Amino acid sequence: MQDSASSRLEHIFTLIEESQYAIHDLSRLEYKSPQDLPRMNMPFELGIDFGARQFGNTNLKEKKCLVMETLPYRYQAAISDLSGRDIKHHSNDPLKAVQIVRDWVSANCNRTLPAASKIWNSYLDFQAALYEDLQHRLGYSEKELDEIKIPELIEHMQSWIAAL
Repeated sequence: MQDSASSRLEHIFTLIEESQYAIHDLSRLEYKSPQDLPRMNMPFELGIDFGARQFGNTNLKEKKCLVMETLPYRYQAAISDLSGRDIKHHSNDPLKAVQIVRDWVSANCNRTLPAASKIWNSYLDFQAALYEDLQHRLGYSEKELDEIKIPELIEHMQSWIAAL
């Protein structure tokens, strides 16, 4: 979002309203030091999504959500209201997270998808190609690589996929 007149929260509301699927990973809900508060954006956005599903129109009531966490039941210390939900845990293993998302998408979209390992390897290939292109062809610094905006990233993904 590049509109200074629009708040980030308004953009999140729009995304939640327009999406029939949602994936929330609460695993980054952690303290950096004892005096710091954890980042609360992910659980806040999950709450908005749950509220939209509860109080929204028919499309929102049928929305499918996947909630992930690092360890089983860890979330209960911060958000006990999620008890009784099917929260998936990935043990901070990226391949396991990909497997969880892949299986969830396959089940909810009734699609046969490539194996999680193939998806992960394709992601690594894309990341290598992206960094090569952005650093060498376009002159991005390491810091700029880490701050690439989502629309630009999607554009690079589409180009990379089209070239396969």
